[in-house]
Amino acid sequence: MKIEMWQLWIIISIVLFIAEIFIPTFFAASLGIGCLIAGVFAFLGFGLKVELIAFSVGTLLSFFLVRPFMLKYAHKKGQKVK
Repeated sequence: MKIEMWQLWIIISIVLFIAEIFIPTFFAASLGIGCLIAGVFAFLGFGLKVELIAFSVGTLLSFFLVRPFMLKYAHKKGQKVK
């Protein structure tokens, strides 16, 4: 059984989303979003170079655009995170 590249990206993405449950900084989720985007590009048949660029851009965009939103609304200053 041979695993395809898009499946590998999706598996890594799922692992990172699960890791985000235990690491509440939204860093693992940013990487997971990047892997998910790269997985879509791999599924569409693009090469590894384009997949890595998609991963990098997706991770950076999610880190700088989504992370501040999540920190503001998901973790209010008065709440204690267990």
